[in-house]
Amino acid sequence: MQLHQRGVDLLMNVMEAVDQSDELTPQERRRLLQEVVEVMSQILERDALIALNSLRRYPPQATSTSLSPSAGAFPYASS
Repeated sequence: MQLHQRGVDLLMNVMEAVDQSDELTPQERRRLLQEVVEVMSQILERDALIALNSLRRYPPQATSTSLSPSAGAFPYASS
């Protein structure tokens, strides 16, 4: 099953569980939370890899003014 569809299915299950939280057994709650951890971990891992690949293809270009404290790059720097 694709990760996106798994996330959609999980969201639907969580929304249903919110409405029926008093009826869930501790085991059902635990299973649901384990699924949330697994799916969210996979989504975050996927997104981190996408961001890393994007940075490799398009590295940020630093300019001398963008790194200057007077240009506001370091708003908490003391003068």
